[in-house]
Amino acid sequence: MAELAITEGTAGHVFQLADPKPYPVYNILNMILEVLDRAPAVATVPDFLVEKLLEVPQISKLVGIQAESLTYFNHSVDFDVTNTLNFLKDTDVNCPDFRDYLPALISYAQSHPGIFKQAS
Repeated sequence: MAELAITEGTAGHVFQLADPKPYPVYNILNMILEVLDRAPAVATVPDFLVEKLLEVPQISKLVGIQAESLTYFNHSVDFDVTNTLNFLKDTDVNCPDFRDYLPALISYAQSHPGIFKQAS
């Protein structure tokens, strides 16, 4: 955003800040497991079953996910990054590959476990 704010000709344009080549959730899960030196996921659980399981308060609390939040994981979203890419193409600013910065995200999360505590 800082670069776009000082780039000539951006006034009046809309900019989406999103990964232009996003990974599917299943791939992200396996990347996380790889960084954690865990075996890859070999199967997925059907959405309806996950929803039913998360309706059990003890399970929802254990995994820290409310059943209602699944809607946000399971719907298709398209972000139009055309303007962003066009205005940034002649700069040194680009979107890094998620795989490249994932280890830093995991390292931060591991060294700051309090970030996952729910607000009371």
